[in-house]
Amino acid sequence: MLWKIEGSETHILGSIHFANLDPHRLPTTVAEAFRISHHIVFEADLSAPADSASLLLPNGTTLKDCVSDATYAKAFSHWLRLGLPLDNLSRFTPGAAALILHLNHAAKKGYVVERGLDRVLWDGAVREAKRRGALETVDAQTGALTSSPMAEQASMLEYFVNGDLDFSGLSSRVRAWMHGNTVPFDTALTERRRRWPVMFEKLIDQRNMNWVPAITKMAGDKERRLIVVGALHTVGPVGLPRILSKHGLRLRPRAWHLPASLR
Repeated sequence: MLWKIEGSETHILGSIHFANLDPHRLPTTVAEAFRISHHIVFEADLSAPADSASLLLPNGTTLKDCVSDATYAKAFSHWLRLGLPLDNLSRFTPGAAALILHLNHAAKKGYVVERGLDRVLWDGAVREAKRRGALETVDAQTGALTSSPMAEQASMLEYFVNGDLDFSGLSSRVRAWMHGNTVPFDTALTERRRRWPVMFEKLIDQRNMNWVPAITKMAGDKERRLIVVGALHTVGPVGLPRILSKHGLRLRPRAWHLPASLR
């Protein structure tokens, strides 16, 4: 889950965006990479407000117009159970509705953005006055989801509302991440590509390629730096380690260690 770009002082870390992490009990590997880095780079600026407009359907279109009656009814039931504002559901794109349901369901189980690795490291960088940077804007993140084909977005919402909103998969991936195990992430990405190929080309492949010039430039200086991206961006044939290697950078995996209290 951690690589060092050879010939530079830049590390790349695969993260989990929302979880139940204890910031004082992170893997030793992660804590050390953060400690030695002066510049922490995230996918986006976590202090920037999200633009909710990009998550909404065009005026005159509602979620009911985009999904089956059965999917809408189940989404409404989940929305109601989670205590979300009912007037908002009909305004969101299917992909946004799926994401919101997933995040809120996970939060009920203690898996929240505030205890995800990105936020933990961001807050640590603020406390220690480390420089922070971003690979893209928040709008670029949400746009990759909401600009995906409506049929794939509707399929994603149907998938989530007919299951457990993927909580079991999330909890197993958090456990795997703590032990540096990439296999569940590779498996999850392969499954998502099978179900929603265009969406995940936008969410993963295109964004990875968009980041290559900035990462290549950063690798050319001698600043001690940690680049933090979602773990799904680091696995598979178009994961950042493989893409960057094709652009002339050599990445060396770093050994993964847990603190003694977690072994």
